[in-house]
Amino acid sequence: MFCIHQLLCPCGRTALEPPIQCGTRLICAYPCAQPPPSCGHPHVPHACHEATIIAGADTADEGLGPLHETGVPRSCPPCPFLTRKRCACGKKMVDNVQCSQENVNCGTVCGRLLPCGFHQCRRTCHADECGPCTAICGKSRKSWLVSWLCCALVCI
Repeated sequence: MFCIHQLLCPCGRTALEPPIQCGTRLICAYPCAQPPPSCGHPHVPHACHEATIIAGADTADEGLGPLHETGVPRSCPPCPFLTRKRCACGKKMVDNVQCSQENVNCGTVCGRLLPCGFHQCRRTCHADECGPCTAICGKSRKSWLVSWLCCALVCI
């Protein structure tokens, strides 16, 4: 079975003229023509990814593989350049981080005072709230007969 319509890549640089056997995939061999990434690094050469069109396909799902349901082309690969970024907790600048990486962890223990007012957060580098204290209380109890015993309850 053959299709009588021209297959054209949305970038406009690759076309297959009819007759085209149904099921034939049009894969653009040209480099991507999208603008460079917003980070300011140069465009990394890669193949056009506007669409993989299949001859004879009735729907967008059948004929436009890399396109999303909205008909918007796939995005370019993430920026591979290494850069320096501030970590999630904000304490350090971390070197050699891939530009496209959003969450950077310096590995430092947080150390912020927890809501109990006694213990410090022991999680490593994080941007979100530290959370409730789950440590054993450890405060000395002056009202106890044995003064060297410490509270063994979970801190609140």
